[in-house]
Amino acid sequence: MVVSAVPGVALLEAFREPGEGEQWWLFPNPGPFDGPRVLLAADTTDPDWVEVHLPVRPNGRTGWVRRADVVLSTVTTRIVVELGKRRVTVYDGSEILVTADVAIGAPETPTPTGLFYVNQVQTEVDPDTERGAGLFGTSAFSEVLDIIDGGEPAVALHGTNQPELLGEAVSRGCVRVADEVIELLLRLSLPLGTPIEIRA
Repeated sequence: MVVSAVPGVALLEAFREPGEGEQWWLFPNPGPFDGPRVLLAADTTDPDWVEVHLPVRPNGRTGWVRRADVVLSTVTTRIVVELGKRRVTVYDGSEILVTADVAIGAPETPTPTGLFYVNQVQTEVDPDTERGAGLFGTSAFSEVLDIIDGGEPAVALHGTNQPELLGEAVSRGCVRVADEVIELLLRLSLPLGTPIEIRA
């Protein structure tokens, strides 16, 4: 399940525990870019609150949002990255949509493991860059870098202009795939909130 902030909520409040108290995090809506604020749900059993995976450092934090501030929906797609096998598999339910080789983080800037989700989808204007034809930004962050290209060290699944490096451990933490794979995933319109599990 994923949650989307309702349009009237400009800042989605997250709390450490369910119940009124001091807010822990504020997330702009829309955000983090042009789309609606979407978070992956962790627990939906409370009638008034939803536990969600937070796109913050350190990785793996969860918090609680008011159920009245969000809309719940089901996402059937998911992404599994196997670092040891240098492979990504994209599913829709039990159906495999894509399996492809990947480049992963270098030993000094490893790709973090854990359960994350897609929070940005972007087509690149100039595919002849390190990000290739496009990217799926995630809620994961590098666990060793404080900043990348002037911004937070968010981890993305993206294309590449160096396909000869696929299968290697060479990135700053991102997961690189061939441009044709990213182009296919963009055509498939993977929704925001799609879970991405990164395994060792």
